[in-house]
Amino acid sequence: MKNFLYYDRDFLNLFIAQKDDGFTEITEAEASYLNALDIEQERIKDIITKKQSNNIFNHFEKYIKDDKTDDSSKARKKDEIIIGCYLNDNVLMSFFCFSHIENLLSNEYRRTYKSETLNNKTFKNLGKIQKNFDFLKAAIPYDVFLCGENLFIPLNEKYLRVDKNKIWFSFEREIKIVGRVNKLAHENNVENSQIIQTLNEMQNIAFSMLLDLGFIKSKNPFIVTPIAVYI
Repeated sequence: MKNFLYYDRDFLNLFIAQKDDGFTEITEAEASYLNALDIEQERIKDIITKKQSNNIFNHFEKYIKDDKTDDSSKARKKDEIIIGCYLNDNVLMSFFCFSHIENLLSNEYRRTYKSETLNNKTFKNLGKIQKNFDFLKAAIPYDVFLCGENLFIPLNEKYLRVDKNKIWFSFEREIKIVGRVNKLAHENNVENSQIIQTLNEMQNIAFSMLLDLGFIKSKNPFIVTPIAVYI
């Protein structure tokens, strides 16, 4: 059973509409079984919706694994990804939420954990995070994200299935990621206009900070747009 932590229903609905001219419906036998259960109609509708979502995702996953799919966009494992392909693999990830971290960095809490068990090095690192936080939030327009060995995955809160302040408690470190590999974090195209090059350089500085602060492990991770994250 898939426990979705993140599910981009808009992307998947668009995919299935273009591929099949509509949704992948549940079978007549499944519908009859649900109707025979002694549960409320609203609950039945909820089950049917979730079943349809699961069918749509399974159809998409089958498509990106199909041998007929163009090789440049076919699903790949984390160690084989290229720009433009789909990542489909179990990956060791860490979860971060800027607003949650910012709350913990408040002066009220800093006084508490400074007097407790944090060593001096750890406390100084928290101070570095707080110092650079405003710039990081401005340069990276996402509040929640996943980081792996060579991956940076920003999460659109619209598609989260779990409260962002509780998601850290909701998964083991190895989770299934399905998403589109968009670009490398550091990409400087000399053909870009001056303002675009400047904005790219600011993004490069932000990712260098994330590396220095320990959020990411790679100097130049792949940026992945997630479609589904589940355990």
